[in-house]
Amino acid sequence: MSPRQGQAPHARSIRSGYPVPDAPVWQRRRPEAPARDPHTGHALVDVAIVGAGLTGLSAALHLLRQRPHWSVLVLEADRVGAGASGRSTGIVGPGVGGRIRQLHKRYGADTARGVYEYSQECVRTVVRLVEDEGIDCAMSPSTHLLCATTQAQAEMLRREERAFAGLGIDVPFLPRRPLSERLGHPSYFGALAYQPVVQLNPLALSLGLADAVVRAGGRVAEQSPVTGIRPHNGGSRLRVGPYGQVDARQVVVATDGYTPPGLPHGRRIVPVRTHVLATRQLSAAERAALRWSGHEAVIDQRFFFSYYRFDETGRLLFGGGPVCGVNASRKFSERVWSRLAREFARRFPALDHVPFTHRWSGLTGATLDRIPLLGPLPRQPGVLFAGAWTGHGLAMSVGCGPTIADLLTEEHTPTTRPWLRSRTGTPRLGPLQPAFVRSYVTAMDAVDRGGALVQRLRGVPTRNDH
Repeated sequence: MSPRQGQAPHARSIRSGYPVPDAPVWQRRRPEAPARDPHTGHALVDVAIVGAGLTGLSAALHLLRQRPHWSVLVLEADRVGAGASGRSTGIVGPGVGGRIRQLHKRYGADTARGVYEYSQECVRTVVRLVEDEGIDCAMSPSTHLLCATTQAQAEMLRREERAFAGLGIDVPFLPRRPLSERLGHPSYFGALAYQPVVQLNPLALSLGLADAVVRAGGRVAEQSPVTGIRPHNGGSRLRVGPYGQVDARQVVVATDGYTPPGLPHGRRIVPVRTHVLATRQLSAAERAALRWSGHEAVIDQRFFFSYYRFDETGRLLFGGGPVCGVNASRKFSERVWSRLAREFARRFPALDHVPFTHRWSGLTGATLDRIPLLGPLPRQPGVLFAGAWTGHGLAMSVGCGPTIADLLTEEHTPTTRPWLRSRTGTPRLGPLQPAFVRSYVTAMDAVDRGGALVQRLRGVPTRNDH
């Protein structure tokens, strides 16, 4: 499903009444990027990559660095970065698979440590690519603060700090008072501070990687949806749009939450739609009123967290709220955007007069165990799936590019990681998938609300009582 399907081109601002485009703020860069030709006719290539998001483009670039003589074709159903890669808020930080204590319990100390350190290396891979390829994506160093909205969450984050320390990893806990001084308000009960972290324009990163792939000798075709993949002559034959065809020795499916049912894992990856609001550029006086430098990326510790940061132009990006599946109604998104606006007003009362100028949503892919999927398909030799980054796509999708290249070239044996697997562990939900996502969302939202209610009943001061 295209990110624009089912969305009106403009909607009324939640507060101002003026038209607000349903498009990311990053789209203002899109006119600078000329459209790339679609694929038509027949082609024979060494590797075909389905999806021109960050995963597919990083895989293509690293593959061409290892095998510059190979023919590599990236096929995109829409335009480069049209999916989750160009619709996030641009926070690139470490972490994967849930809490470190859960990873330790499930896989043991060595694997838990290796998983987290690899996710840190993924952030560094993003930084190196941006610097090596000269990509103009407004990248800047930052810190990711994972904040507790209740006292119980703060206690859990302290246990996480101790678990990290037990693995020899420094992820410090910030108590409430210094955190309040740092953020300019006493809304949170504590936070973990993660490093390394960068903030950037994700669409500009995607466009820059596409240019780098072409410079390295690859081809990127837009408006070229792959509608089928089947074995053919020891490789695979891809059906592309109404008229195109590609025969490839190897295939990478990198479509994440936009994977249609007809492609590999299309019914086992759970698509999750998230929502974002963006303000106009804030004035110096408005930023000063916040008493917050704005250097951090802030995410709170709820199932349906809020996350926010400033972009390079001084807009405040605010995302989160209950998620939904691929087939959610327009009314659901309207309710989420309204809920985000109310939460924004509680978090930043000094900005209550500031209108939102953009709002958007995008699909990401998830698995029930929160572990990504990177590996060959069990019944389709030569076809590899990479995705289901489960909330850590900006770092992991780019950072796994070298691992995908290693798997395709067999030049190295990648280090063992839990996501190097052929099955998701998610049951084939089929037509029950929308109902499952709705039920899960309802249950987790109840947990969020219940935690705040329990705290109030215990007489613990809430974030709005200060």
